[in-house]
Amino acid sequence: MMAIRFSLWILALTNLVQGLIQPIRLRTTNVPEDMGDFETWLDTQGVERSVRIQDDTNVGGGRGLVATRRLESGTVAAWVPVSATIRLEAGGLYDHDDNWAGIMAAKLMREKETGRKSPFFEYLEFGLPKEAPMTPCRWTSRNRLSLQNTTFVEECMRNSVWRRQQAVMYDGDDRRDNKTFMRMIDLVCSRTLRGRDGSRQMVPLIDMANHAPEEAGGGHFSIDETGNVALIVGRRGVDKGQSVTLDYGGRTVEDFLLHYGFVPTRCVSDSLTIDVDGKPLHLSWGDCEGYRGHNDARIREICIEMLRSFPTSLKDDASFVNDMPTGVSDALQAAFSYRIAKKSLLSCLSGVHEY
Repeated sequence: MMAIRFSLWILALTNLVQGLIQPIRLRTTNVPEDMGDFETWLDTQGVERSVRIQDDTNVGGGRGLVATRRLESGTVAAWVPVSATIRLEAGGLYDHDDNWAGIMAAKLMREKETGRKSPFFEYLEFGLPKEAPMTPCRWTSRNRLSLQNTTFVEECMRNSVWRRQQAVMYDGDDRRDNKTFMRMIDLVCSRTLRGRDGSRQMVPLIDMANHAPEEAGGGHFSIDETGNVALIVGRRGVDKGQSVTLDYGGRTVEDFLLHYGFVPTRCVSDSLTIDVDGKPLHLSWGDCEGYRGHNDARIREICIEMLRSFPTSLKDDASFVNDMPTGVSDALQAAFSYRIAKKSLLSCLSGVHEY
């Protein structure tokens, strides 16, 4: 019964800001119109699939996958052999830190430098976006401040420093284009799959699947013991011509925006941290007791005070998005979507819905 109330509350709150918490994926441009060379390459690599590539205008002009036939829940939508992936084996020095991203980016750079001699030329040339996601670490300072979250802004700044450190460590010689390396590292961070053994893989075709949470029909990937990767259809199945999606995992809104460059709609895995008498307390949508908010009055009051502390209210942000003027940057649009998502969670926890 509680799960039903929780679902109804999320639906009601979503309706309150209907159409406003948009899955704004910062635009990738120059999407190739003719993917024939890439499709042919997939065939020669032995990639099996019941999907095709299609421009997805619902996520800022990027690409996505659609079913070529009815796909039932649990069936394989695409299967990619390990030989068609760019892989870092488990057990390297990067296993317990984030240096794997720089190592993978450098590997992509080496492949790209060989041009058509690379066995992955078609993937690098046509399968990857021409531009990486415009995540907050690449925003202007003004747009980052629009997030209205100092802690998250500081995290974005640390991420920017980390990107530069990776470039120094793994792109140090002069014959490489630093801008290209930065594009590669951002693509690596948003598209690499991790196996249970700690291996990392760039997986052509499957990395084009857009995000949808499991409850909305998002599927999952499976990596077998030899490194072959399968995209498994989600619980609802997919009709012919409909999007085949992948659940990117139970992440916070910050994780989605920082690593993928978009804010998902109804991010039920989102959470936040509040200070209760000097001690941090982590809260999520699961801590909401329907319209009443959190069951602890002290926590409800803290959430109300946090809502009051913002320079704009949830209603203000929703009104701006609803009447958004032309020419507003993608970054600012994403910042407003982020603000709406976090304030919606605080509103749910507070049990007071006027902020």
